[in-house]
Amino acid sequence: MLYHFIDGEPPPSGFDEVLSEEMGALVAAYGKAASAVVYSPLATRHKSLFDTRLITESLLASARLTTDKSDFVNDYFLRSLDGILKVYGDVSAEEVARIKSLERVPCHCDFSAENVLLTGGKITGLIDFGGVSVEPRIFDFQNALVNVAGVSGRVDYSRMRPFTRGYSLIRLLPESESDLVYPLMVADLTLTLAWIFEQRRSAECQVKDSEAVFRISLLNWLARHRREFAERLSHFVK
Repeated sequence: MLYHFIDGEPPPSGFDEVLSEEMGALVAAYGKAASAVVYSPLATRHKSLFDTRLITESLLASARLTTDKSDFVNDYFLRSLDGILKVYGDVSAEEVARIKSLERVPCHCDFSAENVLLTGGKITGLIDFGGVSVEPRIFDFQNALVNVAGVSGRVDYSRMRPFTRGYSLIRLLPESESDLVYPLMVADLTLTLAWIFEQRRSAECQVKDSEAVFRISLLNWLARHRREFAERLSHFVK
């Protein structure tokens, strides 16, 4: 397990336009460095993003075992479950095959505001490498995009634009990867949601309700805006 500590503080209130661009550059620079890793002891660690049976059964089990239907989060989950399963199931076999064919690197997997440090208003550090997993490089792109531009259960294009601009300053995102960001994002959100509701069944669950609501809302939004999202992303990365 790898950790890196550096002086600095997390962003006080999320990501503005300047920090969104810096995050894009950070993700691209990290990906370049990670692609140079010749050997990693984590090489066999990867996410079960497209284990459809495992993820579907986990979500359905959570639905069956949900007892307190008066709880807002549980009710929202149950009302949204069919849509979640559909948007996840709509990821095509061709898209999965293309994602699996991409070069894999040790991805950070959690480019959240809590893991980014600032000094003098500039991003100077990235911490908490405990979740490193060997995935396609664009896994971190979509993960950071969710953390930077995911606002109120939707993708905020005013943050997506500077994020992609910052990324492109370091590495151009080829079309062969950009059109796989959506299916990879859907898969990651769904996998994480399955884990969240497994945790919620535990008496020691420490997952915030807001984490579950955010991911349900974003999946619902993505299902309705796939074409628009793809068009905006394609435009921004050119």
